[in-house]
This record gives sequence, structure tokens and C-alpha cells, in this order.
Amino acid sequence: MIELATAPPGLELAAALADTDPARLDGSGLVDALAGYERLASWAAAGQARILAALGTTLVHDDEDWTREEVAAALRLSGHTAQRRIDTARDLGTRLPGTLQALAAGDLSYLQAVVIAEATRDLTDAAAAQVEQRVLARAAAQTVAELRRTVSRAVLAADPARAEHAHQRALGERSVQCWPAPDGMAEIRALLDAPDAALVMSAVNHLATKTDATDPRGIEARRADALVSVFAGARSGQVPAAQGPAGHGTSPGERRPVRAQIQVTVP
Repeated sequence: MIELATAPPGLELAAALADTDPARLDGSGLVDALAGYERLASWAAAGQARILAALGTTLVHDDEDWTREEVAAALRLSGHTAQRRIDTARDLGTRLPGTLQALAAGDLSYLQAVVIAEATRDLTDAAAAQVEQRVLARAAAQTVAELRRTVSRAVLAADPARAEHAHQRALGERSVQCWPAPDGMAEIRALLDAPDAALVMSAVNHLATKTDATDPRGIEARRADALVSVFAGARSGQVPAAQGPAGHGTSPGERRPVRAQIQVTVP
């Protein structure tokens, strides 16, 4: 009988999984089937990436590329999501053959492949190949977050100057956005320079811990209330006007000196 968790992804594994009745499996068998489906999903994603990459050579008319529109309509995706898939597929099909091979073998998830593709997009082909070779050795055993950190270090080592250029470009995209959430709530997302994000969290944590032991609120609720209190104070003129990151739009002397604290928790 085929081993669902370790069998090479493909038609044989797909048939075995289709014939598997979850009601007849114990806990271990269910986990194996789950792993098998994940490997099969990676194999399918690799096949779809090859199709997406090929579409880019057939849907160009009068010097206009209609690939995004066709993909968005066929897969019922937004234009942005469709373009992201197309860009990833083109990178996998040209500059990152090892990543595509690992995806087809079920050794990487599609999200891991996206991490590698997007992190190396600004690199030269040679530098991208160097990063790929360095990260694939460990990628199969890593979570998406762990792989993202590994790739970031590899990109910095492969091309420090270009990595700094990418950081400068990312700085220009810093933003604060708000979305409605259920039950009368809302979610705020801030994309910040890393030192500025550390400063914000340090201040929020400092304010959140300035309560007595009888405070019934959890730490996350206290952080949220502390964040609101900062901006409530802005109406009374207690908060300075917005300034850019040091060295990006303002000189260091224009910013008040601050001390940021970063807390790292490890097993």
C-alpha cells in the first residue's frame, strides 16, 4: 500500500487519497493523509505555475499583455492576486528552477515558493541562483516565517547594495490602513520602518504595563487601549507632528532622541 505521507506526489498518490475513507483511519493515518494532500497540493501548484508561465507567451496582442485579465477571469481572482501568481510563475519557470522542482516534488509549499520568488525579484539572475542554492537546503524543514528570515539573510549576503535599495523602496511604501471588522470592531495595519515599529511597540508595551495588579484587562486589551490613548492625546497637542524616518525626508537632528527596546522570546 502506498505511504500517503511520503509517496511522490502525482497521479498514484492522488488516486490513493481519493480512495481513502477518513472514517477508517486512526489519528496517525489522518495525519499521513493530510500530509499527502499537502504534497499533492504543491505538485498541483507547480503544474499550474508552468501553465501560467506559458500563458505569458501566448496572450500578448498588439504589444499588450492580457495575461492578468485572462487569469483573473478564469480563476475568479482580483487583478492584483492574479498578477502576483503570474509573477511568481514566471520567476519559477526562468530564474528559480530548483524552487520549481522542489515544489513539484512536494518538498516545498506554494507559500514557501512565493517567499523565495518575491524576495529574489530585485536580484540579478546570478544572485537569485545563489540565494536559491543557499536556502533550499533547509527550506523543506522550515516554516514560512523561518524561511522568510533565512531568505532575507541570504539576499543580504548575495547583494548588500541591492538589498539596501529594496529597503529604500519599501520605505516609500510605508502606510497606515484601516478595515472594518465584525461586531463593531475595526483593524488597523501599519507598515513601518523596522526601528520605528520597535519604537511604537516599546511605547505601547510601556504604557500597557503601567497599571495596577487588579486591572482585569488582558495584556492585548491593555496594549490596544494604550495605543488609543496616545492618539487621544494628540488632540490636546501632546503629540508632535508626523516626521519621516531618520535619514529619509528629515535630518537626524529634526527628530527627538528615543530609546527603543526589543524583547525577543525563544524556546
